[in-house]
Amino acid sequence: MLDVKKSTPSFFGFRGFCAETKQATSVETAEQQAPETQAPWTSTAIRDESVAYHKNMRISPRKLNDICRLVRGLSCEEAMIQMHLSDKPKAVFVEKAIKNAVTNGVNNFNMDASRLFVSEAIVGKGRYLKRLRRHAKGRIGTMFRYHAHLTIKVREQPYEEGEVRIGRRGRKIGVIAAEKELHNEVYAKYASVLEDFDIDD
Repeated sequence: MLDVKKSTPSFFGFRGFCAETKQATSVETAEQQAPETQAPWTSTAIRDESVAYHKNMRISPRKLNDICRLVRGLSCEEAMIQMHLSDKPKAVFVEKAIKNAVTNGVNNFNMDASRLFVSEAIVGKGRYLKRLRRHAKGRIGTMFRYHAHLTIKVREQPYEEGEVRIGRRGRKIGVIAAEKELHNEVYAKYASVLEDFDIDD
């Protein structure tokens, strides 16, 4: 009597067929699940941080530090908005320094502008100029004209699952996305209204 188990190879049998189909399906499922497990964003930057300087700013270091306290830990986009809306006269120079740091990181170090945040805003003492202060009865005192140095460092925030915001503090990502969506809706609404009017240049 012919023994079927010995004469038939394993890959032609029912068990071998089931094993092959199971292996093929596992490979297909692994290929399908591989893109989902990968991070949606990976950094391609050459360096860890980008730096911008502003030397001998005509302001005292104490006053400049009060301005820089508002932007430490914020995303660069939100930090520039805060400086643009600030009523401090020297906030314009802080905004320019942040913009320069972002530009250097994007153009020179291949950083992603949407993932940058202000990691450090360092304020240093600049040159102190002595000047005369006139008092009553012909007396003379001494006054100082203060200067300060500003250093802005920006970094890329690595991707984390379930992240809430870019930077250590500031508005949440969902809030910013909702505001942008609302802004686009309002802009589209008024753009459609303006199309009905014939405006001559």
